[in-house]
Amino acid sequence: MLSVVECLQGWHRFQNKCFYIGTNEFNAEEAFNQCKALKSHLATIHSIEEEDFLENLIQEKKFYRIGLLPTTYKPNSVVWIDGSPVNYTNWLKNDDPNYVTTKCGWVSISKGVYENQQRTVVWHDDDCSEKRNFICEQKIGKKQKFQIEKYPENNVLQFLIVNQANLMDELDRLKKEFAFLSSGNDYCRNDQSVFPPGQYEDDQQPTLRRFGYGY
Repeated sequence: MLSVVECLQGWHRFQNKCFYIGTNEFNAEEAFNQCKALKSHLATIHSIEEEDFLENLIQEKKFYRIGLLPTTYKPNSVVWIDGSPVNYTNWLKNDDPNYVTTKCGWVSISKGVYENQQRTVVWHDDDCSEKRNFICEQKIGKKQKFQIEKYPENNVLQFLIVNQANLMDELDRLKKEFAFLSSGNDYCRNDQSVFPPGQYEDDQQPTLRRFGYGY
């Protein structure tokens, strides 16, 4: 997914994101493709502040598809379309989208539709075939780690979404770790109490070379 320098006309900025509010109604697959055509993906929400921002953009009594979907590959779990962690939720009371209740489920949010809720905006399980408005998201100045080209219609793709994101994070961690080891090369050579002569080169360089550091 391409990153952007600033939000385009018709998009709304929150921190390092741009949001687009789709005013036409589509089913889940159509909404996915609408966002893809805009070089974006269905929106992710990671804080109450982000949700409050979107609340001011969406209309009352309407449903908006976001990028969260239930999965059955791991019991009682949901995944974001970009593989980011599910660190904030706001489910409708007595509704648990962690359990797949339809053949094809995809989470939507709504504003002012349900009474007796703690917040005006709530999240709920929704059938993929239902026609809903939608919210797209782009990142500012940060290239997406990977791009989901195909609508995730089965659990294999849902599994790959999460595991590819986790793999990318782990690779980033390893690169930083080995970069740190590389920067300490001279120190380790001089301090024989840490690495006896020759041990660092013999033991560490093949590992670094295997990860593409060019030693």
